[in-house]
Amino acid sequence: MTTKFTLLRNLMLLITICVSSSLYALTFSTTKKDVRCNGENTGNIVVTVSDAVGNCYYSLTPDFTKPQMNRHVFENLGAGSYTVYVKDDNGIVGPDNVTILEPTTPLEITKTSTTSSVCKDGKIAIEVTGGTAPYYYSLDGFATQQPGKTFASLDEGLYTVYVKDKNGCEINTAANSVKVNPLTVNPLTQ
Repeated sequence: MTTKFTLLRNLMLLITICVSSSLYALTFSTTKKDVRCNGENTGNIVVTVSDAVGNCYYSLTPDFTKPQMNRHVFENLGAGSYTVYVKDDNGIVGPDNVTILEPTTPLEITKTSTTSSVCKDGKIAIEVTGGTAPYYYSLDGFATQQPGKTFASLDEGLYTVYVKDKNGCEINTAANSVKVNPLTVNPLTQ
């Protein structure tokens, strides 16, 4: 956009001065936070603006049907592609394409196995897929945790196994508690 100013001096001299508004053009950049756990809406896009004139409006649609005035963060986004537009009192700037990612598969406990207990020597072993490694394991809701997937020195009883991944996504076996059985001994017959 060019603004023209015309000066008249002594009615004989006509001078046109052009001032380019590109010297004061709005620019913006974006940063993103990916979705924490598969299927969640925890992603966001933060817009940083410079050289804006007047009010700023932010939108994920080019027609600004749902603009956010002076709100530079788009929150609660799921995985996907987004196009960011910014508008100030001089007009629209954009687009900037942003892709929000998520872990490919959800965190899942795929297998549990146990060994019977005699004098607190039972074991639970767990197999996990999905989420984002490394994984952390617990039997007490993460009051304590361990990096290994086998729990040892367990007494007989029902246990809930908790698993957390690097992003803090959690899953547990509460619906299907894991049972460590007592060792059964068959009496000797003669």
